Amino acid sequence: MKVEIMKMIVNEVPNLGMAKKLMERLNHLSDNDIKLLLQALKNCNYNEYACEIVVDVDILKVRTVADQIQLMKTLKNCKYNEYVYRIVINLNVLKARTIEDQIQLMEELKNCKYNKYAYQIVVNANVLEKRTTEDQIQLMETFKNCDYNEYAYRIVVDSDVLEARTTEDQIQLMEELKNCNYNEYACKIVVDSNVLEARTTEEQIQLMEELKNCNYDYYAYQIVINPNVLKRIIEEQIQLMEELKNCNYNEYACEIVVDVDILKVRTVADQIQLMEELKNCNYDYYAYQIVVNANVLEKRIIEEQIQLMEELKNCNYNEYAYEIVVDSD
Repeated sequence: MKVEIMKMIVNEVPNLGMAKKLMERLNHLSDNDIKLLLQALKNCNYNEYACEIVVDVDILKVRTVADQIQLMKTLKNCKYNEYVYRIVINLNVLKARTIEDQIQLMEELKNCKYNKYAYQIVVNANVLEKRTTEDQIQLMETFKNCDYNEYAYRIVVDSDVLEARTTEDQIQLMEELKNCNYNEYACKIVVDSNVLEARTTEEQIQLMEELKNCNYDYYAYQIVINPNVLKRIIEEQIQLMEELKNCNYNEYACEIVVDVDILKVRTVADQIQLMEELKNCNYDYYAYQIVVNANVLEKRIIEEQIQLMEELKNCNYNEYAYEIVVDSD
């Protein structure tokens, strides 16, 4: 670097440390390029972040001087926001996006009032890999419409969702989450790997709506995500959730739905019959045990199982009467 250029830097840049850094990092540039960058820096009032754009090692590797000047101008328009600055220097963004993309994303973050989650959408490695810039902007706009809800953000960046769903699917699911008042369980339905594998986007939305009808009950949610129940068709799953609702979301009623032994040998119609009978038995513990007992399931048909529950009720749910029912001999 020529002495006169070095003098110019020292004279113009108010911060001595920054002046030294400029001389070290811009040594490979032509005099004209250095002058252009100094003028751009001056236009930015020697803002600290603007200075870093000029000297950042990663930026110098992948962006031209003209690019750097564009980035500095955009940063200025964004009032030197810290998150906007971080988009500029983020290595993942620099590798995966063009300068035009980067500027679009910075401007979109401005539209999102520099929300920290919106910023995370921009720089998230999974999003950058699986989605185009246009997709990212669509997702950020939907996120904005969701009042920057944390669960809506989770849908955007979740690796399983990005793998299994398109951008359009993601947007549909975020809008459904909004309809579900950003319920935590509704969000978990969206991102659950078992649900993503077994159900389409439309079916996921059906399940979220059914969960809403069930007042976001914990046990109803458990039915939605249970990997064994997911082997049933979607209509059957919803039938079982509705029956659980009729059973006042009783824990034992839920266990009838998800129990592996029951799922092996009983149809959905059978399960509903058993839940109704359990309700008639006031959700008695021994009555429930008859429903899930492996010996009973193996040796008795559904009608016989219900008969035994009714007889146990007649015996006032006596422990010894229960033992007669489940005894293997």
